Amino acid sequence: MKLFPLIVGLLMTTALVAQKSSMSDILWTEAGGYIDINKDNGGSYDIVDETKNGYLKIAFTEQGCGCYYETTIGAYKNSIGNFTTLKMDWDGCGSRKTLSSNKGLTPILPEDFGLQTFLPKSKETEYQITSAVFYLEAEIPRKGTDTRLNLSYIPFGIQMAPKNNILAYEYKQISEHGRTNFLYSYALKSMLRKISDENTAQCILERSIDDIVPEDKKLVEKLYGENKPFRGIDELAAQIHQLKTIYEIAKDIEYESVILGWDRDKARFYIREKIKNEASELSFLEFVRQLPFLMAVC
Repeated sequence: MKLFPLIVGLLMTTALVAQKSSMSDILWTEAGGYIDINKDNGGSYDIVDETKNGYLKIAFTEQGCGCYYETTIGAYKNSIGNFTTLKMDWDGCGSRKTLSSNKGLTPILPEDFGLQTFLPKSKETEYQITSAVFYLEAEIPRKGTDTRLNLSYIPFGIQMAPKNNILAYEYKQISEHGRTNFLYSYALKSMLRKISDENTAQCILERSIDDIVPEDKKLVEKLYGENKPFRGIDELAAQIHQLKTIYEIAKDIEYESVILGWDRDKARFYIREKIKNEASELSFLEFVRQLPFLMAVC
């Protein structure tokens, strides 16, 4: 009979070790497999392996161009010992960011979670834009389970179908039948940074180019016409219209972030706290100069 407690203790220890090992395996599997940093991988790795605590971060910087890739994964245990993962994947040169989970996002995010979590007005508002404007950026914790989700702008020039109203969980390049959802916007961004008059954008929308102040007019006319970024004023005006729409939507952002707690019994996040949007009101030009744009890299 004295052996019974010892056997039970050994079984519990073995189960605990197996559970920790399985958590590590789950995280590395989600990352695409273990990495041999001693091999010539064409760049350098920076790995934070705290898989025994449910955290893994892999950063890679490519030789030459210096393209940066980063994958961060957290493991969240439920009441019966199973794990849910949350992964944030970033390809800097590929202009791709993805939030994902091994369980799918809808079953683990809070109930009734969506754009209205950040923009309550969106419940009664139909925004006049077909492409997603925002994506979710997760700050996955090294300790504990409280997880911050930030409402972030998809770089302008990337057309993504939304998952919830104008909110997406990722952005990436999609190429089909010779067409792509990427429109590189360096020239447009450069023009918007250089013009001096707030009224210039409105003049473009109204196609009243002669009303633009002379120094701005020269910058605008470099953008459209033969062998220029835009074939005509209508194409340029369409881009300005889309930016104006995003600017108006931004005024409805009431909360910039949420802190999610983890409910082990339900294996689901819940909203622990909402972070108010304290950003000061900006003019249109101030806003677009802070907005990320899709830019060619390497």
